[in-house]
Amino acid sequence: MAAQTDNNTFKKLSTEERVFSTGAQRDTSNGKGAFHWMPWTALFLVSRIYENGNKQRGIRNWEKGMPISEYLDSAMRHITRYLSGERSEPHLSQATWNLLGALQTAVCVKAGLRPKELNDLPDHYTGREPGEIDTLSPQEAEWLKPWGIVFDTKVVETHHTRIEEGIVEEAAKTGLLEVED
Repeated sequence: MAAQTDNNTFKKLSTEERVFSTGAQRDTSNGKGAFHWMPWTALFLVSRIYENGNKQRGIRNWEKGMPISEYLDSAMRHITRYLSGERSEPHLSQATWNLLGALQTAVCVKAGLRPKELNDLPDHYTGREPGEIDTLSPQEAEWLKPWGIVFDTKVVETHHTRIEEGIVEEAAKTGLLEVED
């Protein structure tokens, strides 16, 4: 294993190393996601929904925040229409767009980067009021750790990426977020 110096700007997630036939070394990719296996044609179709939305409602309008229930309700309508045979609209692409919006909003609400009120989902199992139920499962929260997003404290740590740079910077200014460089 190669020695790691103090001035590295990345976090090593594993002590395990891969050694390539050329002699190059790299840490394992376990737990970092398998982006190379994603369905790129399907993602392209969903990206057209983002493109059309930007033209109709303004650039990145969805990032202003919508209640999670709105995304889920719309996704269910599109799925139901697709299941019933209706093909006049790109229902699967629109349903996927809505599910991605719900998931991203759930992450942002849990991280304190979106208002808690966007979590308007009821808890039919324990009787908690809307907004009191957690937005992510423990497994999803665990999966985000390689991205540097840690929820087990009030501090959300980020590295690797600035997917929501403006939001991250704003949260850092308010003290809700510590940004690790």
